[in-house]
Amino acid sequence: MKKSTIVLIATAVAVWIVTMITVAVIAAGGQNFRVKDIVINAGCETVTKVIKPFTVLSLSNDRVYANSAISIVQCDTVSAPQLTYPAELAEYISYTEVNDTLMISFRCDYDNDIYNEIILNGESPLTITTPDTPENIQGNDKGSSFRKVAFFGTKASKINLSSFYNIRLNSTLIDTLYVNYPDSWKYSLNINDSNIGYLKIGSKRQDSVEISVNQDSAATSCIKHLDFDGQINRKHEITLNRITVDNLSYRGDDVMININHKAKIGNVYSDEK
Repeated sequence: MKKSTIVLIATAVAVWIVTMITVAVIAAGGQNFRVKDIVINAGCETVTKVIKPFTVLSLSNDRVYANSAISIVQCDTVSAPQLTYPAELAEYISYTEVNDTLMISFRCDYDNDIYNEIILNGESPLTITTPDTPENIQGNDKGSSFRKVAFFGTKASKINLSSFYNIRLNSTLIDTLYVNYPDSWKYSLNINDSNIGYLKIGSKRQDSVEISVNQDSAATSCIKHLDFDGQINRKHEITLNRITVDNLSYRGDDVMININHKAKIGNVYSDEK
């Protein structure tokens, strides 16, 4: 290869690198894109706030991304709800109480030009301890973070979950649980030592949806009725692992059902209207 050709190739590569850097800088508003990673450890310093009772919980995030679930703990020994979160997150978390609604926001204050995004790893970024689990829990409709929620010790007649695709139930007793995320193509539910009377999963997504309902090997749980409401003209997939489901119903006639790891299932039928 001629020396002139090598020089031309090297120049082209250098120009490409500069172009990519320029695009990244422009995309970040003319500044370097900065991401802060925060690892939440089990023994970290925490902040606890006592708040008013509420029946609706609304979670939102702005440039803060969590890899762990929000924890909701029902506890009979507390007289009022409490919020507990790592002290390191104090500047990124805020809450507002309006009537019977608690609105919690995780926000990266990009006005200070320090960080463009915050990524939370490790333990749960927020634990809500309450004598009564809220009836309605809403996730942010935008973005892909804060889609995970974990319940502990919940006893409730009805709970509505909106915009969550990863749900864990531990030692819970729920008569009716509605799970609705219009845009989700995949749901994952882990149900341990819990009983659910009626579980309905809804999705308005126009393509196929995958649902996985799991139980840990040492747990014992039962769902009396699992009802899936998806698009009837798409092929969906429901996988059961170790869990017992007495009745499974769905819309349409094109649903693949996988029964793994000694899962048990009773009646299965299409409930197309």
